[in-house]
Parts: sequence; C-alpha cells; structure tokens
Amino acid sequence: MAAMTVASEPATEPPRSTAPPRRKNYNSEEDDVTLLRQVLLDRTFAKPRDKAMQHWDILAATLVASPVFSRSKLSGKNTHYHMNQLDQTHRGTMKKAELLSGVSEKVTERDKLLDELVELHDDDRGSKNVRSKKNRRSANETRQRRLWLVG
Repeated sequence: MAAMTVASEPATEPPRSTAPPRRKNYNSEEDDVTLLRQVLLDRTFAKPRDKAMQHWDILAATLVASPVFSRSKLSGKNTHYHMNQLDQTHRGTMKKAELLSGVSEKVTERDKLLDELVELHDDDRGSKNVRSKKNRRSANETRQRRLWLVG
C-alpha cells in the first residue's frame, strides 16, 4: 500500500461544542427600555451606598419577573454594570451631539429615558457633594473651635 500524503488525507472539522450558544446579556432595545424604566421608578442610584447591591438585586428580580423582559436569569451586579455602560455610552453620545449643531437626530424612547436618568443622577451626585462639603466645613469649624479653646 502506498503511504498517504498530507494532501490526500481527508480534512477533518474541528470538534464542535455541545453546549448551547451563549447569548448576549442584553440583546434588545426593549430590554434596555424596561431596565431604564425600572431604574427610573426605583431610583436605585439614589439609595444608600452600603445597601446599593441589595437594591440592584431587587431591581434585577423585578425585571426577571416582568413578562416584558426577555431574560430568565439576571443578577444585580450585571444589571448595575449594564446600567453604567448605558450611562457612559449615552454621555459620550451627548458630547458628540453637542458638536453637531443643526443636525436632526432620531430620538428614541431609550434616549429620552437615558437623558432623564443622567440628569437625575447628576442632580443626586451634586446634592451629595454639597452635603459632604457642608459636613467637612462644619467638622473643620468644630476642630478650629476645639483648638481655640485648648490653645
């Protein structure tokens, strides 16, 4: 028998995985709109920081229970991460849109909800910053009074 050469050997296909294909975390705008509506209702970003992930877990459970939401499993951590991605992407889009004056844009419900959430989030951050500045100022004044009384 003649030896088979590499060129005459039949080509073999690489082994295929039997696992089901992975789907994207959020593959539809409807899921994004549902998420944004729920975040707008719950105002999860305004909750105390020490309980933040508990609130995101509750929000994720609410979304999974919704008949409108297409995913059957979701964690609070994934929900929070996706919301941050939507926020950052929208802020970048807003910066680009500012440079394009006079150009009409297609505004979707998702864009409107993101506009509102970005504004509320910034307002909440601003009020927290004002409170922390007041707290620092009063702490400095108290420290000054103590030093004055001691000295």
